[in-house]
Amino acid sequence: MVAGGTRERHHESGQAYRRELRERAGARARDREVGTLVGGTDVVDERRQLDRDVRDVTETVPPENRVLLTYHDSFPYFAREYGWTIIGAIQPADFAEPTAQEVARLIDQIRAQHVPAIFGSEVFPSPVLQQIANETGARYIDDLRDDDLPGDNGDRDHSYFGLMAFDFRTFMGALGGDVSTFDGFDVSNIEPGTTVDYAS
Repeated sequence: MVAGGTRERHHESGQAYRRELRERAGARARDREVGTLVGGTDVVDERRQLDRDVRDVTETVPPENRVLLTYHDSFPYFAREYGWTIIGAIQPADFAEPTAQEVARLIDQIRAQHVPAIFGSEVFPSPVLQQIANETGARYIDDLRDDDLPGDNGDRDHSYFGLMAFDFRTFMGALGGDVSTFDGFDVSNIEPGTTVDYAS
């Protein structure tokens, strides 16, 4: 009788323990879901604000300057969406080097259109872009970013939105736009904390 009662109490305790685990797991799942929804909403709001800012700043860039010659062919979507023209990319998707004829055509086009600036990467020096700048008089700005966040881990601008705002500010300003609109854009991370450092 005593042994049976002990087994029953153990059984009841086990059931209660499993119920508690299920309830806690469900609560954590609901918290994660709500957090994802809230974080997702914040991200969408920030993206919409950045979209509005980019459109506003584009209007301040002289139409003849809304042209891009860059180090990488990652800007066609931007150009289609915001009414810019891509003159060329020195490093296309297949990573092929431009031929001498292609470089000559780009030089002629930069000269003909009086393009004030061309753009390179902060981590991939481009002798070809430097040559084009030397021969056309265009400024060669070589600090655009595509996957290296600005600042240091923990800095306010060390974020996806910080990277995007940095690039927009850099090339739109160099091409004659008033980039002060970006001053009011919040580039801080949506969620608190620091980014992950990956071992190389």
